[in-house]
Amino acid sequence: MPADRAGRLAVLAASGDEAAAVELVECMAPLVARLAVRLTSPRVPREDLEQAGMIGVLDAVPGFDPARGTAFEPYATRYALGEMLALGRQAAAVHVSRTGRDLAMAVEAAATEATAETGAAPTVAEIGERAGLDEEDVVTGLRARRALAPPSGGDQELLEAHGGYEDEIERVERRLDLGLRLRALDRPGVLADVTRICADLSISIDAIFQKEAGEGEDQVDVVILTHRTVERNVNAAIRRIEGLSTIPAPVVRVRLEELL
Repeated sequence: MPADRAGRLAVLAASGDEAAAVELVECMAPLVARLAVRLTSPRVPREDLEQAGMIGVLDAVPGFDPARGTAFEPYATRYALGEMLALGRQAAAVHVSRTGRDLAMAVEAAATEATAETGAAPTVAEIGERAGLDEEDVVTGLRARRALAPPSGGDQELLEAHGGYEDEIERVERRLDLGLRLRALDRPGVLADVTRICADLSISIDAIFQKEAGEGEDQVDVVILTHRTVERNVNAAIRRIEGLSTIPAPVVRVRLEELL
């Protein structure tokens, strides 16, 4: 019999011992809970992930062979992760837009081509150069590709599938203290529209400064200071603000230090 408790219970469960199967679930619950915490997202509650992880643990029982010298916990971890990531991808795939799917295909093609030529995984910048995309679109494509990709086998492969390109994504989605300088028509509700756009994109506003319109003028200068936020969201907000009929000129993005 295996030396580890989970291994002994797995062997008994494989022979049809239902009590051992129940005890195995209890024994593996802390490990599955830790994995679930790492993978929890707004779309997939932790409880659902834990249930999926337990299914993976039980799926690992029939193939477990203690004679190979592997303890049951590390052996079952890849099965638990596989079920959890499959659940997460199913939930994410439902929310992937058509644009995201198109970007995922373009990114996949460029990455495959680059890897075939160089024998190494390309960077975000290299993918963008090949696909004719800016880095933010590449990041969107990478996230969509990860959401749509089928689960892979093997503990390390699953972890890589979950966390690939995270360093580069963080670099592109860098967080900055920013200010927005804009010129707006001096009408009621204009600032409400602007702040609503910021709120929709999770941009927290620190302060708003508005210069009074001069005599006979119908436009005012406004400076908006934001808390530390994702630059990608700021870019999206600028596009939406410039689309308002009450904003007659381009929005200027400035770093906080330039306003001090």
